[in-house]
Amino acid sequence: LQTAAVIGKGFSESVLNRVSALPLAEQAESISELVRCEFVYEKALYPEVEYGFKHPLTQEVAYQSQLGDRRRATHAAVARALEESGADRLDEHAALIALHWAEAGEGLEAARWYRRAAEWMGVRDVAEASGLWRRLCSVLDGVAACPERSELRLAGLLQILNLGLRLGLPSDHAASAFAEAHALATDMEDARSLAAAYNNYSALLAFEGRLTESLEHCEQALQAADRTDDVGLQLLARMDKAHTLLQLGYFESAIEVSESGLSVALDDRSVGRAIRGFAPYPNLFAQRGSSFLYMGKLSEARRDYEHCLELARELAEVEIPGWSHYWLAEILCFSGDFAGALRHARSSLENAEQTGSLLTAVLGHHVLGRIHLAHGAWDEAAEALGESLRITRADGAAQVEQPLILARLADAYLGSGDDERALWAASEAIDLSRHLGTRWKEIPAHLAKARVLRTRGAGDAREGVATALTAAEDLVSDTGARVYLPFLCEERAALAAQLGDASRRDQFLHEAHRLFTEMGATGNAERLAQELASRA
Repeated sequence: LQTAAVIGKGFSESVLNRVSALPLAEQAESISELVRCEFVYEKALYPEVEYGFKHPLTQEVAYQSQLGDRRRATHAAVARALEESGADRLDEHAALIALHWAEAGEGLEAARWYRRAAEWMGVRDVAEASGLWRRLCSVLDGVAACPERSELRLAGLLQILNLGLRLGLPSDHAASAFAEAHALATDMEDARSLAAAYNNYSALLAFEGRLTESLEHCEQALQAADRTDDVGLQLLARMDKAHTLLQLGYFESAIEVSESGLSVALDDRSVGRAIRGFAPYPNLFAQRGSSFLYMGKLSEARRDYEHCLELARELAEVEIPGWSHYWLAEILCFSGDFAGALRHARSSLENAEQTGSLLTAVLGHHVLGRIHLAHGAWDEAAEALGESLRITRADGAAQVEQPLILARLADAYLGSGDDERALWAASEAIDLSRHLGTRWKEIPAHLAKARVLRTRGAGDAREGVATALTAAEDLVSDTGARVYLPFLCEERAALAAQLGDASRRDQFLHEAHRLFTEMGATGNAERLAQELASRA
């Protein structure tokens, strides 16, 4: 019973046979007696006989009643038995084997198995993988310094930073992990790991909204990567820099950096996957596509994201499809095709559920809320957008997305008649965007604020509408985020209508129609064409 308690809440007959010191006949008799006395029960007969403890307390008492030395020796024996008996399923059992080596006091051996388990898990379940890398680092705390300890701990720290992108990671934990990874890589003269540390930390800083710091680390990552012959690192550094430039609103620079990566001749388009858990090459199309989107080049944006999705499927990528579906949904929302956008939004959320990626969940709920807005489903929009905001604030994932979420949440509140909360959300979006340095994300927030103030209708409110629209127009001019221009024209038309100026209203609507047509936003162009025809 004590030996079985060390194996776990459930145990197979084959492992017990290898670990127990009893002769097989005596062991079989003992198990039968334990079953008869209802200490354990038979869980399965096929493909092998398995037993389980009937009451957790029984296992706990049997486990704790042993001396520590005996327990540790039994844990080591169990680990060896699991290695021998499950040779064809070692990756699957690696986490359990690691646990037994850790309980046996063999920290280095445990860390080796935790690494195997974490690498096997990959990004199929990011929360589980992150936990395994953390346990790897933890079991090494009591291990004496040696080259292998340093190498294992460095690998763990790099992956904690990497998976922090998907799950969120407190700033102090991220800074500590990066500092230690940087020191270890420097001491080991490991140029590749040093570049990976800069890469992972710069990306994490960008999603956290610390964009100026992120850009500084992107430069360091690029320099470090280019000092190696690792093409995957070089592509990843360019992908991360393009993403940070995109968030800062430097769209043309982001395109330039993306294209410098896409110009590299590759024999293997999956190169670099081991560093971040996905291949950077398809995502370079994504960064360029996002920049095209906000510049108002919808056809180019859609082309890039459809190609990114095609490459992701070809390379059997796990996470890239979730992000691509989000962006395709965004592009179709700007185009006015909300039925197509809904299909992509659902695919994004399905991917988030499959992978456990909080980053993808933030994005998926966000765009779903935007689609509900288009249909006037205000409560559903507020629920989806509220869930997106809750995840990013509770877990710290994709904090840089908060200004856009808040701007759209303002529209949801306004639609349901709560103009006070709508004004708060729009103002919060403006303040947060300024704080983060994502100036182009102020534009939809100013447009939302203009809608709220126009709804109030008083004279001073109308002045506020004009001020908000002028601020949005200035930001479009400064940043080049032309995708918002036709929506700005629609808001100016609405203000003109409220002031009784039908001529100006139609002038702005015609200009919005021209811009939608020029951008390739066919759904929105048709919507305005019908509105103008009905007015005529």
